[in-house]
Amino acid sequence: MALSKNALGFLSVLILVGIVVGATYLRLRPDPETDGEAAAAALEGAQVLSAQEQFNTEIPQPVSGMPAVQDTLRVSVTAAGQAEAIRRATLTARVSGVVAAVPVRENQVVGQGRLLAQVDTTEYALAVAAAQAAVWTAEVDYQTRVLFDEELEDSDTRAERDRLARAVSGLDQAEVELRRAEMELSESSVTAPFGGRVADLMVVPGQFVREGDELLTVVDLDP
Repeated sequence: MALSKNALGFLSVLILVGIVVGATYLRLRPDPETDGEAAAAALEGAQVLSAQEQFNTEIPQPVSGMPAVQDTLRVSVTAAGQAEAIRRATLTARVSGVVAAVPVRENQVVGQGRLLAQVDTTEYALAVAAAQAAVWTAEVDYQTRVLFDEELEDSDTRAERDRLARAVSGLDQAEVELRRAEMELSESSVTAPFGGRVADLMVVPGQFVREGDELLTVVDLDP
């Protein structure tokens, strides 16, 4: 069936409009790669903006604090070291003899005046007794010689006779010997000169020591 001229014209117009619309769509359609780059750029921009907002110093940030309290700051330091004695005394025998007792042990804490070692006192006690007897004998002789000197009026004469009587009777010398014997008896006992610890103990009971032999050491570690 033959189309009329009007129908052909209308159809031609529709075809032309379709061609124009299709060409326009193809021209204006976005490129997929361009769209991906644009989306990534938009996302990055959003992240940058979010970071700027998060760390922006101009934006008030919530801050919490603790009250200030005045107290003593204690600092503890741990270090390796070696204790050094503030005082140290090496004790030696002042007299010769057999050690009768050592009533302390190594590293024992002792107080000032504590007995640390004892030399046998038999010989020194006998010496004191003999010296004391010599003093008594000399004292009797001296008193006999000055028995009537109080009757002398001249004080210088009395003083001279007294000096002579002491020398002749041997009283002065006897008194010196007594003091020496008493000192040696006292020095047979070795005591701590100060409080501390026993160290370097070198003697045992029954050992013979001579004057000057080292016996032990006392150390004081306390400040």
